[in-house]
Amino acid sequence: MATAGELRAGDRFRWAASAWYTACRVERGRSSAGVELVRVYVGHRRSADVAFAPHDPVEIAGRPLLVTVSCAGPDEADVIAGALVDRRLAAGAQHWPARSVYRWNGEVRRADETVLAVKTLDTHFDAVLAAIGELHSYGTPSIWSSPAQVDLDVRDWLETETESEER
Repeated sequence: MATAGELRAGDRFRWAASAWYTACRVERGRSSAGVELVRVYVGHRRSADVAFAPHDPVEIAGRPLLVTVSCAGPDEADVIAGALVDRRLAAGAQHWPARSVYRWNGEVRRADETVLAVKTLDTHFDAVLAAIGELHSYGTPSIWSSPAQVDLDVRDWLETETESEER
């Protein structure tokens, strides 16, 4: 469980047994009585806001994440991407050719590789890492992740396509 102090714009969240909301804007400040507040706007009108104490518990849905990994070639990237999408750990992926220059075991190397970019949620990151490690030909694949800001339609797509089929 997260706290209201961790909320940021774009997060999908809920508290107690409420429905899911999207935070359009998050402001931190103090009430007129000097109490620290987190004000979350869930709509475009001022009347559609909620105020929390920073320590109040909230549930935050997975945040969009872009995971990249260098692969030996397009076939390997295709296998990994397909497995991640089939297992519902990613909503989609793309790959493209790249020329890599890197230092490995004390020497500078160059290689033709394929970069795989995976669209997922941060809640799936550990499982994505495990799946890549299982399927990748490199002993130490170079896996990077970056938080991503996406529009609400893309976020809905990410959540729908990475949702467990048993739910």
